[in-house]
Amino acid sequence: LIAPNPQQADPAQAQLKFRDAQVVGEEAGDSVSRVLPNYSAFASFTNNQRVYPVRQGTQRVNVLGFSWYGPDPDMKVVVGRAFTGSDVDSGAAVCMVSHDLAVQFYKSDEGAIGQYLIVRGSHFRIVGIPDNNNGTASNYFGGTYYMVLPYTTYENFQPGPIDGLFVWESSPDREDEAKASVLNVLTHSHGEAAKYTIQSTRDQIQQNDKILNI
Repeated sequence: LIAPNPQQADPAQAQLKFRDAQVVGEEAGDSVSRVLPNYSAFASFTNNQRVYPVRQGTQRVNVLGFSWYGPDPDMKVVVGRAFTGSDVDSGAAVCMVSHDLAVQFYKSDEGAIGQYLIVRGSHFRIVGIPDNNNGTASNYFGGTYYMVLPYTTYENFQPGPIDGLFVWESSPDREDEAKASVLNVLTHSHGEAAKYTIQSTRDQIQQNDKILNI
């Protein structure tokens, strides 16, 4: 995960946009296999508003953009289905909603499926209820009342800055090369003064190993 460094002199210069994912994917070379925009589920580093009134303003819902989809085996749902590649490619007006929201608005998880939730004038068809106790939703989504959109749908719903970029290297032994390539592309796009932080799965594993060895 690559994100603007919040400690830099001018954070706005490093601010990432939806198109940066496409640019990095096209220009970073073959050390990078995939790049997707990241929308933080817990706090927006861009201060972008992500809580919206629904039901004539009687409830407020946290709207999340989800960047993983389709073959993710860890995206478990209790009812309905997860997003598909087709949903993402088309920017489909579909959503998943939390169990609490489903019960509050539609009396049950099953009752929510196929219903339409209207947020800021946009209609989203509910296709699934994430399992908060297992898989991706157990550590990715936050809040009691939330709805999740495919990231392409979220960009159409709320255009603006993104929180970071998810980057997959083409192979584990090319991680350092991938990091350097991505930073080179971002420097070219945003200028030398733009600074970014990198959270690497490999670095996290090494840090955990150090903690275990203490």
